[in-house]
Amino acid sequence: MATTAEQRRKARLAGKPVDLDPDRNRDRKKQPSDKEQGAALRETTVAKSEAATKKLNKDGRKGFKPAANLSDYSSQLKALLSNKDNLVGIDSGDGRNKYQVQINKLKKRMKAEGLKFSSLLRDVKKQEKAGTFDRGAEGKTKNALRKKLKTGPGSK
Repeated sequence: MATTAEQRRKARLAGKPVDLDPDRNRDRKKQPSDKEQGAALRETTVAKSEAATKKLNKDGRKGFKPAANLSDYSSQLKALLSNKDNLVGIDSGDGRNKYQVQINKLKKRMKAEGLKFSSLLRDVKKQEKAGTFDRGAEGKTKNALRKKLKTGPGSK
């Protein structure tokens, strides 16, 4: 068999590309998938392995309560938003105000139950835009300020 250098020289003279390892695909077999490899390590079949995984997932979901508590968190968030003016004025001692601390605690409790604060906030803001929720004094003062800005000098 010719060496690699000889193959390259002949290919260069002929002006053709050279395959430096022509027998590289000769012994290539179908590689097992990750599932097949895992099943082989556990000395079982892929179907049995998938069935065991499904059973474990089903057992893990038993007793799991879906986002039924979202309404509880919604009322807590609404209360915090309504009292925001008062809470912002109270210092918690660590450089944050009381409102920031309470919101952070609410986020942590939601995360512990597998709920997302962003989706709750989005829902509450939708209710606020639809007019089914009013923040109270803060919302009214902001609305008055917006009206004033619309009709004030410099508005179109």
